[in-house]
Amino acid sequence: MNYIESYLQQTSDKTTYYSTDIFNEYCGLNCFLNDYPRENDEIKEAIELNIAELTEQDHQLIEKSISIIKETIQTYESSNHPLMFYDFDGVIFLYGDKTVDAQGIRVRSKTYMVVDLLAYAQSIDKYNPKSFVVHELVHPIQYKMNSGMYFRQFDSREQTTLSRLWLEGLATYLTKHHTTESETDIFWLGYLDDDGVKKWIDQAHKRKNELGQLILNCSSDWSLHSQLECFSIPDPELMWQGRLAYYYGYEIIKELHKRYNINKIIVMDYEDIKGHIKAYFNGDITACNNVFGN
Repeated sequence: MNYIESYLQQTSDKTTYYSTDIFNEYCGLNCFLNDYPRENDEIKEAIELNIAELTEQDHQLIEKSISIIKETIQTYESSNHPLMFYDFDGVIFLYGDKTVDAQGIRVRSKTYMVVDLLAYAQSIDKYNPKSFVVHELVHPIQYKMNSGMYFRQFDSREQTTLSRLWLEGLATYLTKHHTTESETDIFWLGYLDDDGVKKWIDQAHKRKNELGQLILNCSSDWSLHSQLECFSIPDPELMWQGRLAYYYGYEIIKELHKRYNINKIIVMDYEDIKGHIKAYFNGDITACNNVFGN
């Protein structure tokens, strides 16, 4: 595995780092996932403040985080895990603003899993690294195989929202498909306990019709609260009320995998994806049976 340790450059040669493609793509990813446009300099200032406040204990947790992630990947490599046979270009470790723990970026034609060490380290005891690594590796794999699903290609609220539901649903489903971890750790990567995940699934079912229509009509009716409910956490005390779109995306991919292989699902274009999502929320996921034929 190719590891790029950008976090070292951030402290030794920060002027150069902040003009790199890696930092620029991280900023774009940050805005996409937070659903909030910010200038690169604003994100840089937040990161620099985080770095200035690091303690010796923080540095120890960062080094432990790197070791855990590398060891988990090495275990998957040595066991010939199915994801290791896909084409992607490595893992980038960097210091971020703590709002995005990991995802994927494209740097020119190369794709990487990107990890904010500050975000991971602050919650190191919560993560299940086996689930975390598989979930996050799916993103650069998909961006390599299907560049049309990279956030730089999205040009509307609808495309941004539906594509993100799909991206996170695929990563969640493949975490279940390619690990033996519990549903608790598959759905929330260790962040919630069994009771919390059960509440989350119940909440997703109860609010499917309401949120489904909100998602399908996001071009005209979308807010920060909508973003938090679907993709983030509106209330830290009630975490199970957030990230509900991950479950919907998971259910869609699970149903489609009964008819199509994973590679065909990964390379679907946006119009096909939109059709599947609409069919799911309208109560007939089988309506898109013939996108690729059986």
